[in-house]
Amino acid sequence: MPQLQYAPDWASLTATNLEKVKRGMSEREIDLLVVNDVDNVRYLTGYSPVSGPFMVHANWAVLSAALTRPILFGFNFYVDSIRRAFHWLDDVRALPASMPDAIAELAAEHGASSGRIGFDGYLPYTTGKALEGVIPNAELVNADDALMQARMIKSDAEIEIIRRAVAVGEMGMRAGIDACVEGAMEFEASAAADHAMRSFGAESVPFSSIVTAGENAAIMQELSTDKIMRNGEVVMLDLGCMFEGYHSDFARSVRVGPGPASDEQKAAYGAAMAALDAMLVEIKPGASCGRIEQVAREAITEAGFGEHAYTYFPGHGIGMSPWEPPIVDVGATAELQAGMVIDVEPGIHKPGVCGLRLEETVLVTDDGNEVLTKTGFCEALLA
Repeated sequence: MPQLQYAPDWASLTATNLEKVKRGMSEREIDLLVVNDVDNVRYLTGYSPVSGPFMVHANWAVLSAALTRPILFGFNFYVDSIRRAFHWLDDVRALPASMPDAIAELAAEHGASSGRIGFDGYLPYTTGKALEGVIPNAELVNADDALMQARMIKSDAEIEIIRRAVAVGEMGMRAGIDACVEGAMEFEASAAADHAMRSFGAESVPFSSIVTAGENAAIMQELSTDKIMRNGEVVMLDLGCMFEGYHSDFARSVRVGPGPASDEQKAAYGAAMAALDAMLVEIKPGASCGRIEQVAREAITEAGFGEHAYTYFPGHGIGMSPWEPPIVDVGATAELQAGMVIDVEPGIHKPGVCGLRLEETVLVTDDGNEVLTKTGFCEALLA
């Protein structure tokens, strides 16, 4: 199976990212920024560590206004390869015996020992307590808002990667849908989707591809099982991938086998489509995330499925993380801006009838939006 060949210019991309983050630091008077979350480390440096639980707190990046590039800390046995592969990084160091002591030394070097030091939300509790002891005069603050403010607005280079991530995700969706046949098990279709995405160049899948059929979808069972699909059931597929550090995530729902769908299945599908269409109309600069949720719920309620509408938040940003701000939810006050990429995903889950979700990935443009997902909808369920 062919792969999508593409190599982004990470040196240029991360330089743009750093400019945005430094603006956020300046606005919040943060003298030194320390990040530990894998996504934030990659956002600032381009470095992608080996994936696994043992890597969660194994990489750190430290940035000040005076630094052109952040200082990167990683496992000592990776340092040489990092320096060669990520040549734009000026200072790559092995993890020290004590990260709090290393941060204290950098704070002194950059005049932040009595200043404001920002951390992302992944700072381990024990590290935070130790820092209070070794930098007693510094103000330690949460810098997640500065990081997310930068990450929410995508550059042209980031948007291009997301487009490709979406394309790879759609290869997985096609394979997953093709596997939804009478007699197949849910996890067979899930595995087919995962295999296709990896074959087309995905680094990984950020969550187990969701393929649930019949009553499992109706009760919003989110893990694929050994349930056998039967003709006439509606199957919900929600999946995505990570490609060059950025994510895709979208959903479709299909009917198994030949023959017409039931009137109530068609009605539920039509209600979800109406909700999705209403959300797409609202997506533009200045739109309130709360209003986008409201029109989806109104459309589903008007169609008679209000008590079976989604119970999760039906929209979120996507980028370095598959789920990131802004969040589309009841009462959300965040407003959309050009350059944001969001997912909107209304769903209906009615036991005895079906469970379904329809999700699109949408770029907010200067004058409206562009739907990035191109996979079609299930003709058998369209009334």
